[in-house]
Amino acid sequence: MKKILSLILMGAVFTSCYKKPDLYQAPKVPTVKVSHPHKEEIELYDTYTGYTEALGKVTIVPRVTGTLEHRYFEPGEKVRKGQVLFTLEKEPYLSQLNQAKAKVERAKADLEMKKVTYQSYAKLVNTSAVSELKYLQSKANVDEAEAGLLNAIADLEAQKNTYSYTKIKAPISGTISNYYVDNGNVVKAESSTELAYIVNSSKMNIFFTVPATKYYELQKLHESLDGMSVDVLADDNETLLAEGKVIYHDPNVDLKSGSITLKAQVENKDAVLIDGTYVRIKLIKREHENAMLIPQVAIERDQVGPYVYTVESDTVRQHRVKLGEEIGDQIIVKSGVKESDDLIVSGIQRARDGIKVNPVTASK
Repeated sequence: MKKILSLILMGAVFTSCYKKPDLYQAPKVPTVKVSHPHKEEIELYDTYTGYTEALGKVTIVPRVTGTLEHRYFEPGEKVRKGQVLFTLEKEPYLSQLNQAKAKVERAKADLEMKKVTYQSYAKLVNTSAVSELKYLQSKANVDEAEAGLLNAIADLEAQKNTYSYTKIKAPISGTISNYYVDNGNVVKAESSTELAYIVNSSKMNIFFTVPATKYYELQKLHESLDGMSVDVLADDNETLLAEGKVIYHDPNVDLKSGSITLKAQVENKDAVLIDGTYVRIKLIKREHENAMLIPQVAIERDQVGPYVYTVESDTVRQHRVKLGEEIGDQIIVKSGVKESDDLIVSGIQRARDGIKVNPVTASK
């Protein structure tokens, strides 16, 4: 019995000395990174794919038939308007020109002779020496001779033009292409024979299409699309090639694509742009002064809409925001935050409205 009592007493002593461990540990305050929204003057724009077309492009074709005798340019050369490019054999057309000149001289002589006869009859018609019929006939002969002279002069002008076509001249200034017919070949007028072409690329037309929905959006921002600024960019969407303005848009929507074609015109300084190439078009919608920007990673969304978290006195606060256009990895905020707000940009998954956090400033 004493032994049992001793064991009981010993157990009580051990029980009183043992302290149950405290299993509850307060959660650590999560660390989040914060930064301030900032204001910036920005350009709002959309980008599209377009293609270039030289303002002046002319195909050189023969206007008379003949043997090609000489070429007076090198491919890729800059040529001037009116510069002789090719010559055709001129002998057949020179002969026709000389014949036309002779016809004019004969018509002049014939008219002079008939005028003399008419004038002499006009003096005698009242004396019965010449009948009125002969007088009237001589007047008709003069009228006919005058018409004959006019026809001869018109034919002479036509022959001069035809003869001039044996010299094929540049109709515009620009860069000339390779030649496609060698000397000695016979070329025919009014045929599809292409001798060369000239491109004047000092200015470029840029054609591009925009969805009809975007078109209506732009119409709300501008009274007219004509005059809107465009930048022509390289494929990297960054390198600026040229600047210009929209000068035309189609009056109807393409039902197949649901888009509208616009045409811009740009100065092609240093001949950077080449006719018939694809480029990127930056269509500047408007400039936005003092736009409030925040990183897109700060935006959360639920069924109600977008929101952000800020930290106020180490406590997370939720703010509903109204968003605008995306600018790279940033986005415009129209309402809901201030420049002084500590906006959570990292660690958002640990943030909840009303909890305590440890805010640290995010590195820029």
